[in-house]
Amino acid sequence: MRLAHPRTGLSRSLRATTGAVGALLVIGGSLAGCGESGSRQDGPTGAPAPSVGASLMTAKGERAGSVSLRPVEDEVEVRVEAAGLEPGLHGFHLHERGVCEADARMEGELMPFSSAGGHVARAGSDHGEHAGDLPPLLAGDDGTATAVVRTGRFEVAELLAGDGSAAMIHADPDNAANVPERYVVPGPGRSGGPDADTLETGDSGDRVACGKVERR
Repeated sequence: MRLAHPRTGLSRSLRATTGAVGALLVIGGSLAGCGESGSRQDGPTGAPAPSVGASLMTAKGERAGSVSLRPVEDEVEVRVEAAGLEPGLHGFHLHERGVCEADARMEGELMPFSSAGGHVARAGSDHGEHAGDLPPLLAGDDGTATAVVRTGRFEVAELLAGDGSAAMIHADPDNAANVPERYVVPGPGRSGGPDADTLETGDSGDRVACGKVERR
């Protein structure tokens, strides 16, 4: 699923607790498709959008947590609870296809959950601008993470359209397409920049938990 919305502003407020870390983030701004009053019209006829969610599973078929999404005023609230993660930061995104195949392959190589495609995004946008880019999850020493996010970058009904969508947790931190030193070529006429993987994924690494977004 690809979106056509423009990039919106972003503001952040984080709340940390011992062990698992909770987060509240607002990815703000109104989107095209809102009525004159500014209220959301998620459905094709202006009907209220459904609440949806995803059950996260590992490539071994083990339950890894859950994600819920519901419209709140002019935004979508995303709640995630995850377990069994390595302590530290993990990329967290919405992907463009609701297909979570643990035995998926790409160019003949086993790549679990690659069947979910890339991030939910408008055409031509890079990582950090994708509608499906959500703040990284911070897993505590016990491997659990929780977060609450509000975003104005997509509508609930859009996540169910076409090929659907999937919630995804990655193995590594998300650098939001920032450019680390390794991309700079030293010497006269220094050049460089983020490579294709960074622009698409933020170097978040393997996909460790996936869940199809469905009506609840």
